[in-house]
Amino acid sequence: MRKIILILSAAGALLCALFSPAVSAAALDAAKLCASVLAPSLFPFFVCANLLLSLGGAEILSKGAGRIMRPLFCVRDKGALPLILGLISGYPCGAVVTCKMYDAGSLSKNEAERLMAFSNNAGPMFIISAVGNGLFGNSQVGFLIYLSHVAGAFLCGITLSFFAKKEKTSVQKYKNRHTGASDAVPNAVMSILNLSGYVIFFSVILAIMKSLGFIDFLCRILCAFGTERKCAEMLSSGIFEITSGLFSSGCKNIPCAAALISIGGASVFLQTMSFAAKSGLSLKYYIAGKLFSGGAAAATARLLLRVFPVSVKTFAPAAVFETSPYMYFAAALLLSFPLIFLFFPDRR
Repeated sequence: MRKIILILSAAGALLCALFSPAVSAAALDAAKLCASVLAPSLFPFFVCANLLLSLGGAEILSKGAGRIMRPLFCVRDKGALPLILGLISGYPCGAVVTCKMYDAGSLSKNEAERLMAFSNNAGPMFIISAVGNGLFGNSQVGFLIYLSHVAGAFLCGITLSFFAKKEKTSVQKYKNRHTGASDAVPNAVMSILNLSGYVIFFSVILAIMKSLGFIDFLCRILCAFGTERKCAEMLSSGIFEITSGLFSSGCKNIPCAAALISIGGASVFLQTMSFAAKSGLSLKYYIAGKLFSGGAAAATARLLLRVFPVSVKTFAPAAVFETSPYMYFAAALLLSFPLIFLFFPDRR
């Protein structure tokens, strides 16, 4: 593994040198995006979320939500804690808490692997403020995408409940360590820096992939299935990092944005993989679940747009609602195909 990392690091350094103008421009644009959009919009929400967590608000909310965990998701009521934290704090909080609870013996292996798929979600501060206001210029769009995001996660959890297994495990009480309220601001600063680091790093990776023609290749494949060009660019770029994909493509398609946010991209996947590997958890359900959530979120967003039409003055409405007849086939395919992964044995 170390040799592979060394080879990839050396190759990355060489590619950065070969495409230094594009890499430098991408890093600078990403830094400007973080400073002008992400930091101002997310910092106040991060502080409020940290205060909520430090005062035990998540545990209070999870006590009531715990009653629906077993009927809906076939997960014991303690699984409500990572679900609530994931919906409040965003990526990768849900996965982190799930792994910690599994290590503490509060969840079985099957429960933890399924729970990671629908508890690891984007937070409301990112979707409503950064995406809604920053990208679409309307917080109502952010609320609509967030509702679609949550609906996709819940549908994913309900679907994965059919793959629940009875396992004997000694259940122990998980104690969440609270930080002091005075740490809310410093922790928010570190969260912004951590997020900005990932955005800049994967923006550089994205610039290299564009220079090599890989992103254009992915766009052509998606366009062959009837996807709009700008939407294809968003999805192709967002595979690596969702923030870069959302803001660099210029696409204003709400269902596509909902799908991309629910899938998470390589940046979120690598963060989740590092925690899951330490706990010895498989990502079989996570991969299938995230692809399913993306399709479900896109379908939910399209349904909500029909019921609650949103007017955004910064772009033409046709840019939001424009679709191809093939998109319905692609959505059905996206919803059904990931389930195939669930029938393959774990080959870790």
